[in-house]
Amino acid sequence: GVNDVFSIQYYQLSDFQIEISDINGIMVYQSKDPNFVWDGRDMEGRELGEGEYIFAIKALDAERKVIAEKRSIFLIR
Repeated sequence: GVNDVFSIQYYQLSDFQIEISDINGIMVYQSKDPNFVWDGRDMEGRELGEGEYIFAIKALDAERKVIAEKRSIFLIR
């Protein structure tokens, strides 16, 4: 019941895109919805294994400034 999903808490984003890749660089999930919620499944709905994943976000904020971040996230089942 805690940290069951991953999401980003930014407001008023446009041109949003997130890509989540496994440690080998293979993309497993992507979304253009700034209100996305990732539950540790790939784009076909299959549960992914535990481990480190990399997420990359690109978007524009309310002032049209570019937001670009790339970080690690750990999936624990």
